[in-house]
Amino acid sequence: MEKLEASKKKIIAIIPARGGSKSIKDKNLIKLKKKTLIQRSFIAIKNSKLIDKIVCSTEDIKIQNHCKKIGLDVVKRPKKLAKDNSKVFEYYKPASYSIIKHGVIGLTKYFATFWAKDNIRVNSLSPGGVYDNQNKNFLKKLKKLIPMSRMAEKNEYKSIVQFLCSDGSRYMTGQNIVMDGGRSIW
Repeated sequence: MEKLEASKKKIIAIIPARGGSKSIKDKNLIKLKKKTLIQRSFIAIKNSKLIDKIVCSTEDIKIQNHCKKIGLDVVKRPKKLAKDNSKVFEYYKPASYSIIKHGVIGLTKYFATFWAKDNIRVNSLSPGGVYDNQNKNFLKKLKKLIPMSRMAEKNEYKSIVQFLCSDGSRYMTGQNIVMDGGRSIW
């Protein structure tokens, strides 16, 4: 991949962080080696030096306060777009899940047209889950839902993010790239 050089384009990263997790309470605020998951995402994006603006999209007041405390801008998500009413391994998705995903794609398209006059490109990435030594039972069930029968490896999204930030995508805006091992095609 080509070396990324500084340019005049503006790139915005959105960290989605829904509250109310059923499986791990406040998972986005749990500290791992003294940093929360949100904080780790924020630092990684900031350290890439490729992103001009970073925001967190959440409905949760604790997450909003945490983001403000660490210097991360917040976009308040309506609570009706942040519900989880179904089990993880059902073969259908709850309407709220699809609404949220389509909302992100809709916002991507909206901001792409809104900022195009300023030569700002807006694209999004819809990633699948990343393998990180999850429970074997969880992995067995999840693999049945993914045509490639595996989760992504930690480094597999790097090249697509580099592409989106590079001149190789300079004529691309308002697009969503799905990189989920085929899970969304079923």
